[in-house]
Amino acid sequence: MTAIEQKTFALTTVIEGFGEIATREGFDRAGKKLDEVIALKDEIKSTFGPIVTKAHEAHKEALKQQKKHLEVPLRLETILKGARGVWVQAREREAEVAAKAVADAEQKRREDEAKKRAEDEALARAEALLEAGEEEKAEEVLVTEVVIAPVVTFDPPPLPRIPEQKGFRDNWDYTITSEPLLRAWLWDLYPGLLLIDESGVRKMVKHLKEEARSIRGIEVTCRKIESVRR
Repeated sequence: MTAIEQKTFALTTVIEGFGEIATREGFDRAGKKLDEVIALKDEIKSTFGPIVTKAHEAHKEALKQQKKHLEVPLRLETILKGARGVWVQAREREAEVAAKAVADAEQKRREDEAKKRAEDEALARAEALLEAGEEEKAEEVLVTEVVIAPVVTFDPPPLPRIPEQKGFRDNWDYTITSEPLLRAWLWDLYPGLLLIDESGVRKMVKHLKEEARSIRGIEVTCRKIESVRR
């Protein structure tokens, strides 16, 4: 047991059994023990203070060295995650183009079917008129432009998520293309605004997402960011 531990144990034994102060003598005795406790605190601080200071300095140096050595890996991580994000974004665009092609083909098929039905109906009417001896009306039906009934637009099913999308998120950002236009747009929202709060605009863009493209004076971008730590 160290000297500090011995003093701590001795004071603990006496003070914890002190009880309620009932006399002046007890009051003075408590005051003396209080002085001893304060002196013990000072001794502990003077003993361990230099160790704490060295540990703190070592901690700061360790953080400094860690930051220095992490600079390159973090830069490389950013490069690779950015490249992977571009690849995922390209696959998403391919999926969108493919889905649109399917939707357009289905829409054309429906329109072609509707046109054929209208033509077949017109031909059937003309044949019926011919059989009834009304040649002029039959000819009129044949030469009149076929009226096609409106075709309901085909809505493609939601795009399936590609496996590589897992762990990626959309990062909406912007660049200023015209400060006067942006300032005028913001002025409509916040009359009297003198300076452009770029951080505030960025928060607005992230909140509005696609709708942020209506903000004048900026170019909105959306890039895939890999958020999962690998």
